[in-house]
Amino acid sequence: MTAGKKILFLVDWYLPGYMAGGPIRSVANLARILNDRFQVRIITGDRDFTGSKPYPGIHTGDWNADPNGIPVMYISAGRLNKKKLLEVIGEFQPDLIHLNSMFSRSFSLKPLLWIRRMPGIRIVLAPRGMLHPGALSLKKFRKKIFLNVFRWFGLHSKVEFHATDEEEIKQIRMTFGENVVVHLAPNIPVAVPHELPVRRQKSAGEATFCFVSRISPKKNLDFLLGILPELTGNITLEIAGTEEDSEYASKCRKISESYEKRITINWHGPLEPERLKAIWEGSHFFVLPTRGENFGHSIFEGMAAGLPVLLSDATPWRNLYSRRIGWDIPVRDRAQFVGAMQEAINMDQAIYPEWESAAFSFAKDFAAQSGAVEKNLILFDNGNH
Repeated sequence: MTAGKKILFLVDWYLPGYMAGGPIRSVANLARILNDRFQVRIITGDRDFTGSKPYPGIHTGDWNADPNGIPVMYISAGRLNKKKLLEVIGEFQPDLIHLNSMFSRSFSLKPLLWIRRMPGIRIVLAPRGMLHPGALSLKKFRKKIFLNVFRWFGLHSKVEFHATDEEEIKQIRMTFGENVVVHLAPNIPVAVPHELPVRRQKSAGEATFCFVSRISPKKNLDFLLGILPELTGNITLEIAGTEEDSEYASKCRKISESYEKRITINWHGPLEPERLKAIWEGSHFFVLPTRGENFGHSIFEGMAAGLPVLLSDATPWRNLYSRRIGWDIPVRDRAQFVGAMQEAINMDQAIYPEWESAAFSFAKDFAAQSGAVEKNLILFDNGNH
């Protein structure tokens, strides 16, 4: 590896932010790993997702340091102009610029239009699951315009795509054609503890589920809430996440207003990672009937905490049931989703610990064997497969 190579990340949200969820963790984990081998810098917005004020204690428009000492420039109100970007590129002289979103105007589309003809700089774009059919079905018209602009300017021929799994490679090629350059480099997962963090007690006929994700149509919380009255037993649902779509969040809250007393819904809002620990440890199962994920950091973090997971089939985490890790169910199959949740509620202490241990062991083995670090180092060093 070449220690002197320079990498510049452009990303809408970054540390100390947390409300955007997985995208922040994806870049933070990746930058931390790469910083051991390369010179890394990051340009990002100066406030968290849905935040109205800049992060306290930062110097906007200048270089700050993240918790790992990586230089970060926060841009006012998330607006990056051409003059500032070219100034940073002239000073830093990056070998590679990494764009961390398919549909960001400020940190992907505009910068790409400005730098697409610059010689000697590799431009890598990570769609981050945004080309999944389920994700494209939401705000369809706006995304169609965006992709048409992208194709019109031939931008797909100016970048190398960063896919995080084989399914995303297919999605990229379906969208932009077979001739685009695509590299496979998985997400860097959260560090998994050496031992299961907590042993939970599970009684038949009751269960605590947690939904840790942004509150948006893509995550399909209304589908989950609509299922709960069809289940028997005492049910608690812990909901932690940013209300990305306030109208949708209001719809979800309204669904839960008429529940019987045996169903408890706790709305926590967005939680910092350290406060999420209580949610992980106090729940029996993680549930996310999402319309599409290219990784799902919260899914992995749930498993790393020992939580069996109940997911749609629109994630990379498949064939879970035979290994007692959880369930992956077609999101349109309501009856199967109901059946899986009822099975989870009915589990008792004779059965549950096996699932708890299986989920944790799977996360631990995945982190050790995925080759994610090595594949990302190859991508960022020379791009060869």
